[in-house]
Amino acid sequence: DPIVVTTTAMEVNNQIEVKNLVEIQENINRPVLILFGTGGGLIKDIHNSADYVLLPLNGEDNYNHLTVRSAVAIYLDRFSSEKYRRNYGYSSGIR
Repeated sequence: DPIVVTTTAMEVNNQIEVKNLVEIQENINRPVLILFGTGGGLIKDIHNSADYVLLPLNGEDNYNHLTVRSAVAIYLDRFSSEKYRRNYGYSSGIR
């Protein structure tokens, strides 16, 4: 079974950073399924049934709304960049 992860622009329980998701996935060696919502986002029950919820993408100010394709691109870039850093011995800090 995959590790089920949801995304949201809100603060909810069980939120983790992308680097934590990479560590979790590597330690238990399971695929990751990331669910993205559109418009109003995913319903609370989906977040509650997920294994983890990724922390929102935040910018310099309080505006935290992105198109879903932008959010997908950013999260996937951070996930793959973090895996690259870990696999090739670079520091794990994502900024």
